[in-house]
Amino acid sequence: MDIARAAPVAVVAVVALTALVSGPATPLDLTPDTNPCEGDVRTQVGNATVEVRSLPDRATLTQAGYGARVWSLSVPPAVVNVSDVDGRPTLSYRIFLPELGRQVGSRTVVNRCTTGRLSLAVGDSTFDPDEVTPGEYNATVSVVYRGTDAGQQVERTLAERTITVVAEEP
Repeated sequence: MDIARAAPVAVVAVVALTALVSGPATPLDLTPDTNPCEGDVRTQVGNATVEVRSLPDRATLTQAGYGARVWSLSVPPAVVNVSDVDGRPTLSYRIFLPELGRQVGSRTVVNRCTTGRLSLAVGDSTFDPDEVTPGEYNATVSVVYRGTDAGQQVERTLAERTITVVAEEP
């Protein structure tokens, strides 16, 4: 057998042997953990120490001066300090506007690589032109923690504040 025929046979043999040795039926795993920060793959499993540093006291609804004239909600971020993370607990930052019947929020999964100061933002939200009238609305912003404690799912409101949302025309 010459080298031109032996090389492809050798390559195929090495690939087949590697697949066989590292397959699901053997304990050998040749794929390294690509992200050591993930921890448990399930969210809301784990725990962390979270301190809410600040919540806003105002938010705004601004009507677009063009097109459909929708109202855009703008809420300043909440600032938290996260430490001692084990697993992947979550933090939710929400604003509830009872007069408009709407709650808007976001969820952040924390892990051992996201410790320290975090700014939580409420996602973008728009309202139809006929839903909002210029003026002031009462709203509640909150930061909610979800994780586990002694193997049980827990949900705790870490901070909550009543704020004023000002609706302004351009």
